[in-house]
Parts: sequence; structure tokens; C-alpha cells
Amino acid sequence: MKIPTYIYILLFSITINAQVGIGTTNPHVSALLELNSENSGLLIPRMIELQRDDINNPTAGLLIYQTDGNKGFYYFDGSAWLALNEDGDSDALNEIELPQSPNLGDMSYWNGTNWEVIPATVNEGATLQMISGVPTWIGGIDTTTPPEIGEYYEGGIVFYIAPTPTDLDGDGDLDTGLVCSIKNQGQIQWYNGVLDAAGTGAIGVDIGDGGLNTRDIISAQGGPLSNYAAGLATQYNGGGYSDWFLPSMNELKEMFDYKTEIDAGSSEVLKPNVRYWSSSEFQFSSAYAYRKRNDSFLALGKQIEYWVRAIRAF
Repeated sequence: MKIPTYIYILLFSITINAQVGIGTTNPHVSALLELNSENSGLLIPRMIELQRDDINNPTAGLLIYQTDGNKGFYYFDGSAWLALNEDGDSDALNEIELPQSPNLGDMSYWNGTNWEVIPATVNEGATLQMISGVPTWIGGIDTTTPPEIGEYYEGGIVFYIAPTPTDLDGDGDLDTGLVCSIKNQGQIQWYNGVLDAAGTGAIGVDIGDGGLNTRDIISAQGGPLSNYAAGLATQYNGGGYSDWFLPSMNELKEMFDYKTEIDAGSSEVLKPNVRYWSSSEFQFSSAYAYRKRNDSFLALGKQIEYWVRAIRAF
């Protein structure tokens, strides 16, 4: 068979130079093949996934463009076909490899030489500050260590810790305990000025009932909230919290059982010789009020002005 002269020339050129230039007569010395064009590109073989998988004995480095499914460039790594955006992808040189950490909230920073992990803090409300060039968590409250009776916590003084997590304010979320506000909210009547024979429905007396009672009272009494005990309790915003409520009978009793601890951390003491309103209703015209001096609850007229001390759950 007679071989055309130009093929001899091409083979001779490849053999001698081990380089081929298309669109250029001067391929780069480091390139086996250089393509040069201002209006065309290199078209890699295109096929569907099934055709790709039918390639017989593909060698590592083989490249194709898949036209169906997850479209894109795929290469064979010696054992499997991988998209170029998977491990070993074309962007790998532009990626930063950060230290790995299994802990939620951990962060990384560059110390000038290496990447280092900043462990997440358990302190709620902590701030991240630069200390001697190192990002450092400062302040906040350690939420992993439950507070103790008498401690200041989330706006008030802790006076009750539940045996197990329990919804203590009726919002559907589990709580750890109750805190008492650090001051009295004032003296005021229990109701909003009008008696309803149906009452308010605020009949709960146990620990965990105060929040529900307070909502029932406000639902029945309306506004202005500053005109009656339950509404006044909700207007308190100690510690920046807005979920304060009027304690039930047993919550109020629990508060006074820890009067010494509460007084030690408060700006105003619990007054032992006066009565405080609970959120527990006796009947449509009366509700329960407590006095420490004789350790007694009495059902008294809602029009009487007694003291208010708000609480909240945490």
C-alpha cells in the first residue's frame, strides 16, 4: 500500500519532536499536544452514562463529557468514574484544607502559619474577642452546669429546680427551674375592675401552673396590663426577658421557703408582713394571697391591692 507523503512527514515530526501543534507551528516544549485557536475549542467525546460505562477497560485519566443524568466532565481514576467536582477535582488547587473537627460550633482561624481550631463554648451569650492575637470566647453563662438555689440566673434568683426537665411555664418547652425577680413590682388589685361570674379559669395551684394561670387571666381581663396583678407581672423585663408571670399558690409558697436566698441576691427583699397575690383564683370575686408571717393563704377580694413578685422559667 502506498502511504501519502504528508503522513510520512507527520510521523517523522512526531517521532523527532514528540510534539504536535494544531493551530500553531511552535508548540510549547513542555506540551505533547498544543491546540491554538481564537474561535474554536477542544471537543471532548460526548456520550450518555450508559455508553460511558460500556467503555472497555478504561485507563486512569480517561476523560469524557456525560450528556445525561448529572451532566458534566467525568474522568476515570483507575477504579471508578468521577465527576471533576469530586475528590481530585479541577478546583482542588484553589481549595483551602481546614482542620477537621467533629464538634458542633467549632471554628478555624489562621495563626499566621497554620489553621487552628477554636473549640465552641458552652457559655450562652459569650462573645468572641481577639486576645493577644488569638480569638477567645469571653463571658456568658455555662449552660452545662445547672444553676443552684440562690444563684442569680437569667434575670432572677433561682428558687426551684425541677427533678427532671419539665414544662414550667406552659409554653410547651421543657424547663430546668424557676427564678424570682430581684425586686417587687408594686401593690395592685388582682382584677381589671370588672367581675365576671364565669371567673378567669386560672384555677391551677401547683408548681408549673403560674404561666398558664397568667395567660388565662390576661385573656379574660384584657388591658391595660398595668392595671392588675397578672398583667403587671408580665410587664417586668428583668434581665431583658419578656416571659415573666404571676406565680401560682405553690410557686409563691416555694419562693418564700427560699426567702433568705432570694433576699441575699435581690435589690428588694420579699416582705414577710404583707400579702402577695398568687395567680390562683378561688372564685369569680376572690383569689389567693400569701403572707409569710403566719405562713397562710387566704382567698381575698380581687379589688384589694397586694404585692406582686414576678417569676419566670428557664
